[in-house]
Amino acid sequence: NMSQVNKPLVSVVITCFNHVNYITDAVESVLSQDYPNMELIVIDDGSTDGSEVLLDELAVKHNFKLVHQQNSGVAKASNNGLSLCRGKYIATLDSDDVFFSDKLRKQVLFMEKKPDIAVCGGALLLIDEEGKISSPRRFPEYRELDFEDVLMEKKDIIASSSALIRKDVIDKLGGYNPEYRIQDLYFWLKITAAGYKIAGLRDVLIYYREHGANNHSNYKAVVDCTLRLYKQYEGHELYVAVRDKFLISMFLKVSKKDKKYAVWLLKQIPLKAYSSKMLRGFLRLLKPI
Repeated sequence: NMSQVNKPLVSVVITCFNHVNYITDAVESVLSQDYPNMELIVIDDGSTDGSEVLLDELAVKHNFKLVHQQNSGVAKASNNGLSLCRGKYIATLDSDDVFFSDKLRKQVLFMEKKPDIAVCGGALLLIDEEGKISSPRRFPEYRELDFEDVLMEKKDIIASSSALIRKDVIDKLGGYNPEYRIQDLYFWLKITAAGYKIAGLRDVLIYYREHGANNHSNYKAVVDCTLRLYKQYEGHELYVAVRDKFLISMFLKVSKKDKKYAVWLLKQIPLKAYSSKMLRGFLRLLKPI
């Protein structure tokens, strides 16, 4: 039971770019929260597929803050949204994902008791393009992550749509960085490197949508971005091990579909880091296409 005193304002930021089929579900999942004290801010990042019109209609109907900006990418759209937030806590929602109706209430209750936690997230259910739950999931135990946990991916990292973040932490550390495509990894590393902790709750808090657009991401861009992210922390004793482990996992993924790039990745891996795991990749490289 939460008294009015313990119901601090929560700001929810949705960034949208061309998600006309999903944006209504996202917006309505925020508006149907059973938590009474929140504001919704939607940043439309130059959509051209009808999302922009739909959002205009929804904003009139439900009276939330809507900003249309020229297309400039998710980091700038998110930062634009963050700059408008007045809440003690900020939740971020990708426009193709959906909140459970008790998400914010459960998280605020937790965060109000745990001042040492900067961010908390939760478990998720996967849904497909039609909104059907697509596969059963393993739900990780409650966990708290520090910098090494995020860097080494030792514990399950939270999904950005499940995050509730203390606004004062963002005020202190700044928001997202447009130079990095992989926004959440950038952000979780930055927050934990500053000494804060991230908590993962066992509760299922969101539906996470898997669809064509987010599965087949450009692996070269992912490799480039991840290596640059890790390089920020090259002074750390685990840097080399983390980089090599990532290169090996990408080598195994890519050896199936792009031999030339797989060979480039292989050249980045020092011999002393080679492992028996890599044998599968070598065998794929030797097979004629």
